[in-house]
Formats: sequence, structure tokens, C-alpha cells
Amino acid sequence: MDIVQPNEGRPVDVDLGDGHTLTWTYIDGVHVGGIIRHNADTPTGYCESHFWFRGVEMAVREKRSQWDMTGTFECPTLSPSFLCHCQKDHGWIREGKWVRA
Repeated sequence: MDIVQPNEGRPVDVDLGDGHTLTWTYIDGVHVGGIIRHNADTPTGYCESHFWFRGVEMAVREKRSQWDMTGTFECPTLSPSFLCHCQKDHGWIREGKWVRA
């Protein structure tokens, strides 16, 4: 797996602030979730994780955690909160901004 450096290969769709970004993911041109990236004390300097929207067939079939979205793709609110797997970075995306827990 190639490590994708910030803004190489895929654009950042929403700068959430506080060292967090959001890039939307698609299957066959349909929004299915996104990738949250945050600054971290790792060899790459960041950590990232994918999330699925509620009801996406693949997420349901594989029994993955799912999130609800309100707002727009430019200014999203997602719930529930996000707890990162690497450093326990925990917070919400509310009105297009990262809000620490």
C-alpha cells in the first residue's frame, strides 16, 4: 500500500481545522463515506481512518460501523463522534469543523 502524502493523489474536500481534514470516498460515483486525516506522532506525521455512511450496502453487508450525515458535503455534520484507532483522538464533525471531545 502506498502512503499518500497530504494533497498527493487525492484532494482534501473539507479542511475541518485543528489539524483534521476530510476527503469523501465514492463507489461508482456515489458518496459512500470519507477519510478523516489528522496530525499524529507517527512516522508519517498523520493518521487516517475511513468511515461509512449509514445504509451503504457494503457497510451493512460487512457489519461495519456507520455514520449519519446532515448538512452539505461542503459543510457536513456527522454523528456519532469519531474515536481514532491510533492515539485516541476523539471528537465530532459539526458544521464542517472538528470539535474535540
